[in-house]
Amino acid sequence: MAGGGFGRKGLQPGETAAPPARGFGARAAALPEADDPFARQREAFIAAERARRAAESGPGGSYRGDLRESAPPARASRASQGSAGSRKSMGLAYVLWFFACVLSAHRFYLGAWRSGLVQLGMFVGGWLVAAITVWSGTAETGGPGGIGLVGPFTMIGALLWMLFDAFLIPGLCKRANRDVGTVDAQAVFG
Repeated sequence: MAGGGFGRKGLQPGETAAPPARGFGARAAALPEADDPFARQREAFIAAERARRAAESGPGGSYRGDLRESAPPARASRASQGSAGSRKSMGLAYVLWFFACVLSAHRFYLGAWRSGLVQLGMFVGGWLVAAITVWSGTAETGGPGGIGLVGPFTMIGALLWMLFDAFLIPGLCKRANRDVGTVDAQAVFG
């Protein structure tokens, strides 16, 4: 092992290796520090950020400690939120949908009470119109102006909507949980 030692291949004793290239590719290797057009801007930005962090942390304080002090308070537990602000369970919404979808219980549970009233009204109204047409004996003739078909079609529409709710429940649940703790200004001041 004549003339060799530990170090880079091809270097003679006493020679030093060139500093590694910055960045990627041949252009970065060919670009010396003095020719970097953004070097001054980068250094100024880093200095400004260090000064800003030092000013925010105060004298002798650490920046991370100040971040912990200025962090928002932890969320209240479910027990302290009460029933008005509690998070909604998607599982319970699906159970309500499966067993009480004709009453729109899943929509009332998830806070979509307006559409729940419309859905319930369509279903109950369809039954009432169908019952009235059967009771009055106009179901066979189609009733005055075809009213005998309004009840069944309204019920079918409501049932299809209730079936489609199986796919809408995750979105309704997300919206209900997102709105936990928000107060409607119209309800308070209106």
